[in-house]
Amino acid sequence: MKTRFQRSAPLLLLPLVAACSNPVSFGVTDVDDARALWAENEPRHYAYTLLRDCFCDSRSLRITVRDGELVSVDLAPGEREFEPLPEPSTIEELFGLIEDIAAREEYVIEFRFDRRRGFPSDILADVPGTFDASLHIRVRDFVAIP
Repeated sequence: MKTRFQRSAPLLLLPLVAACSNPVSFGVTDVDDARALWAENEPRHYAYTLLRDCFCDSRSLRITVRDGELVSVDLAPGEREFEPLPEPSTIEELFGLIEDIAAREEYVIEFRFDRRRGFPSDILADVPGTFDASLHIRVRDFVAIP
């Protein structure tokens, strides 16, 4: 017998899925097009906030990249310490994550890209029919560093 929470869990995910269901509004819908746009506009140094939500954990990290290499990962203000889990850190790694998930037949993936620079701004991956296999990654507060 399913608990009340188990029966209502899919309804709790609807706003999350609905928020990521229209990639056309972001102007770029194809991974290759977005990657080409990123290559044209990629700053040598940049920082952004990575927001990751999944069944197991949620976190907000401030990531800084210089010359394509990760230089720092800091907890966003108000975040608690955590045991590190593998995280994509550079924008290139986010593109790789999209491609890795898309190659898995069991996953459904939706994504959005920043219309100006082409970086992935939202990635939503889920295994239909499961409750604990969803992952939502968002890139916020992106800034090029001189």
